[in-house]
Amino acid sequence: MLVPILLVFLAGAMVAIQAPTNAILAKAGGSPVLAALISFTVGTIALLFVWLASSNRPAVASFGGLPWYAWIGGAYGAVYVAVAAY
Repeated sequence: MLVPILLVFLAGAMVAIQAPTNAILAKAGGSPVLAALISFTVGTIALLFVWLASSNRPAVASFGGLPWYAWIGGAYGAVYVAVAAY
């Protein structure tokens, strides 16, 4: 039970520092959109490594029946990160 609790605290801390970190990127690059792009690129690479290290390999067919709105969840996050960087 301790590990999930610690993970929740860690995730909460990371959410709290994401906006100021992205603001630093936005100030340096002159664009909140660029800051969001950098943030998502680094996050995508990190998630790729975690996924490759896991044993979870779903079949491509399992995604075929999903509704269209299941595919746009990343857009919500992109708006959030760009606005937070702004």
